[in-house]
Amino acid sequence: MAIVGRMARSRLALSIAVLGLAAPGLAACLQPPPTTRPIPARFDELEAAHTQPCLVVFLPGYGDSPEHFVRNGFIRAVRRTHARCDVVAVDAHYGYYVERTVEQRVWADVIEPARARGVRSISIVGISMGGLGAVLIAKRHPGAIDTLVLFAPYLGEPDVIDEVDHAGGLWRYRAPPVHDARASDQDVLRDVWSWLGGYARGEPGMPDLYLAFGRSDPRARSHRMLAEVLPPGHVVVRDGGHKWVVWRRMWPQLAPRLHWPRGTGTFAAWRRRIPGGAAPATPRK
Repeated sequence: MAIVGRMARSRLALSIAVLGLAAPGLAACLQPPPTTRPIPARFDELEAAHTQPCLVVFLPGYGDSPEHFVRNGFIRAVRRTHARCDVVAVDAHYGYYVERTVEQRVWADVIEPARARGVRSISIVGISMGGLGAVLIAKRHPGAIDTLVLFAPYLGEPDVIDEVDHAGGLWRYRAPPVHDARASDQDVLRDVWSWLGGYARGEPGMPDLYLAFGRSDPRARSHRMLAEVLPPGHVVVRDGGHKWVVWRRMWPQLAPRLHWPRGTGTFAAWRRRIPGGAAPATPRK
């Protein structure tokens, strides 16, 4: 279930404009791009003929694409850790959130096939809107995701954040679980915060969670509330706002801390999977 599907257009447009998630003029349109099955994704594999023990899944923010992770050095930073992991950047754009299918498609088209191939460890790295998607996937599939890395995640509007804060933070906040696909966006977000409270309560089976954000991010208040229940080594904060230039400076700090199997290998070329088959491999840049 995704959060932005039923939010009022005017409110969502304002939220996106404030966050700087869309270029000027786009926030007023908010015409979701078409979705496809399977969801398009780009892979960076070690020794493509062999399954690696772990998979790192990147989920972009609003208006971003898999190529943003390449251009901003996220794939390169993974490789510099010598992690024995395949990498996939998923084109989980805004349209999948509008349809409330982002969890279903990423799971069915990317994660489940990897598990069937023998991948034992799954990490999800989400940027902004993708951070919310990462949490929704982990919440929907308990025990299946080993690590979440959230960069400035979208976790709701101020009224929901106020509710959590007034309740006493993640230590005390509880909301009814959401099982109805017709649930409001606000109720879905309340359920997300209730699930995140598992870190405060020490509930077993929660994924390792790492958080990174800029001090002047418009959503920094919600990020600080989440950071309060995480170990200090799991949080990175830098000066700056809701920008790739901030996130790309934090990722090289976080990536070496993650518990990935290490080794060496030959990198395969980027390849893009599209509905109807895979496009020819193209050299990595």
